[in-house]
Amino acid sequence: MKRTLIALAGVLSIGLGMASAQVMTPLRFTVNSPFYVENTQLPAGAYEILPTTETNLLQMRSLGGNAGVFFRTAEAGNQALPQRSEVMFDKFGKTMVLSSIVVAGQWDASQTMGSKVERGAREASAAPAKIAAPAGTVAGE
Repeated sequence: MKRTLIALAGVLSIGLGMASAQVMTPLRFTVNSPFYVENTQLPAGAYEILPTTETNLLQMRSLGGNAGVFFRTAEAGNQALPQRSEVMFDKFGKTMVLSSIVVAGQWDASQTMGSKVERGAREASAAPAKIAAPAGTVAGE
């Protein structure tokens, strides 16, 4: 009986780990202002976020192919199960910083790690405005 409970607990913990925040398929979005991902500024335009083989490491690249960056994320809970995917930004005055990625149907969001740019913007500005860019999955990938 004890072995059965231990095995069941192991299976449940593996299942819960797999349900954590992960971008499993490419997400595409468009943003109308330049923005920062960690300490890298990217121009306005159309982008896609791609999974990598490393846990909590994502790639963002422009659809035009002229800009891109790898960045780390951590899990952040959603208060409700999201119905649509969104790429979230914090806007401090004129500085816009990627803050999280919400994937439709996932309880956990992928929150970006803090950066020097974000810390400087927080110190120099009032509370940020929250900006959401709708994101869509790429069919067939």
